[in-house]
Amino acid sequence: MKLSPKFTGEENHTVSIAEALDFIKRYQLQTAPDAVPGGFFARQAVQPLISQPRAVGARYYYGMPESGIPLLLLVGVSANRNDILDGEPVKVSVLNPPLSGSGLVVQAVSHHQISLEDAARLTFNYRSRKAPGQPHGGFFGKAALQRVLSQPGCTGIRFWFGVSEDSIRNLVMLGVNQYGMDMFHGALLEMSSLCPPLCDKANPLNSSTFSAKGAEPEYLPAEMDAQLADAA
Repeated sequence: MKLSPKFTGEENHTVSIAEALDFIKRYQLQTAPDAVPGGFFARQAVQPLISQPRAVGARYYYGMPESGIPLLLLVGVSANRNDILDGEPVKVSVLNPPLSGSGLVVQAVSHHQISLEDAARLTFNYRSRKAPGQPHGGFFGKAALQRVLSQPGCTGIRFWFGVSEDSIRNLVMLGVNQYGMDMFHGALLEMSSLCPPLCDKANPLNSSTFSAKGAEPEYLPAEMDAQLADAA
């Protein structure tokens, strides 16, 4: 099949709940019982990325701190498949939706802020450790992401790590309601356009050429850092 040279933003990423659960279960069977199953991006983190004038969607990159706890970096993408690094800043995932004292999801983009330099270190660490043949990340079109975010009561997007039938890593994305619960009854996304083969030209998020020299320092989002400290 000939690959389209450009993204349109109208790509179909929909999967059934049965397919989604198969992806998730396959990943969980291949990892330790206490492995992190996924993460979360608040609406305020995702919407600005896909609302940029040039954006037709968002690309996720896998990131890996020295702790070994996986996370995602999210960046806007233009039609020519290039990451938009001169616009809305890259966002980093958190483990779970932050909740207020009353049990409602706190909408705060500050939880997802990260510098491009720190994001590059995380993606470099992941690429250095990943198994051969596994993707660096993938792309979701704007229309599909907007369909998730536009669901009544949706406060953000949860992603679950998954594995396809041919043993390739993927993601299942779905909405999260105001109580932090997954909206499995709503829109479910997978079938992302994987990188490789559909990548941007070399940039700090996907190329070792741009990585800091020497040892890669550990980066942990504040929420994750606090959880690890509590568990120590």
